[in-house]
Amino acid sequence: MSKKGFTLIELLVVIAIIAILAAILFPVFARAREKARQASCTSNQKQMALAVLMYIQDYDEMFPLGYRESQSTDTCHEWCGMTLNQLNALNTYVKNQQLWVCPDYKVDPWRTTLAPDRGVHRISYWSFIGRFDALAKVTRPAEEHMFMDNVTSWANWDTNHGIGSDSPVIIAYVDGHVKTKIMSFVRNHVYYDY
Repeated sequence: MSKKGFTLIELLVVIAIIAILAAILFPVFARAREKARQASCTSNQKQMALAVLMYIQDYDEMFPLGYRESQSTDTCHEWCGMTLNQLNALNTYVKNQQLWVCPDYKVDPWRTTLAPDRGVHRISYWSFIGRFDALAKVTRPAEEHMFMDNVTSWANWDTNHGIGSDSPVIIAYVDGHVKTKIMSFVRNHVYYDY
């Protein structure tokens, strides 16, 4: 009795089928993984916005303030960072340092500081809370940006979640809601939606 095995052709066909399935499924898995990161980023910003709103409720409708000076050598100027006082005030409400780091951010924000001598630290998101002092002065809370994905390069339209005019940018608003916009929109509406 002779033993029956696979021929070389049969093995090659099986390998080709596996390769075709992998080529089809890997991009699907990559897109699903990116969507999961964006969902995590959205959740981060929602919690950050809620932390600010809880702080505002506890402190007579005042935003957490901190000394801030324009960093002319940095691409994102003074909006990129948060003062250590602001971070400490909000960490009381979130209790999670990882919240300030987007899963898609390419740089460790805790190792990169804007002005450590002034206590201004970079986070994975642009912080706009330094623009406000009192909630009553915000005329359009559903349109004013409170936090936004980091834009690492305006020239290349480079954000936490991709490069190009249609790359997604997640924005948290002063009223607490979070939306995903595209980079071409954000370039024209950096601080608030019209």
